[in-house]
Amino acid sequence: MAEEAQVQAAEQVAAVEAQPAVQAPVVEAPKKKVSRFGEQKVVEIKQEDGSVEKFTLQYPGIRVVLDIYDNAQMANGNLSRTAFADQAFAEVVVDPVKLDLDYFDEHDGFNELLDQIAEFLA
Repeated sequence: MAEEAQVQAAEQVAAVEAQPAVQAPVVEAPKKKVSRFGEQKVVEIKQEDGSVEKFTLQYPGIRVVLDIYDNAQMANGNLSRTAFADQAFAEVVVDPVKLDLDYFDEHDGFNELLDQIAEFLA
């Protein structure tokens, strides 16, 4: 009887070993959301004379972004491009330093830069 039990045990082991290996499903850990605070982007705007002006944008954090949009909203709900540009240039454009609207009296790309800033903040 002991011999019969050993044979049965050996058969069970052989049957288990003959089965294909089951692999556990690969479960990826959830990706941790990384803060955008301080993230930078360089925007290049081609000038009429063929030169390229570079502007470095830096994400100022969600609170500042919301303030920019809130402060630029007019009573009718539309966005004041002047107010948006003034605050975005002060809070988002880190190079050139102290960029203002007057700069674009002598340079091209105001609308393109403003669009790039809005896209960057979105």
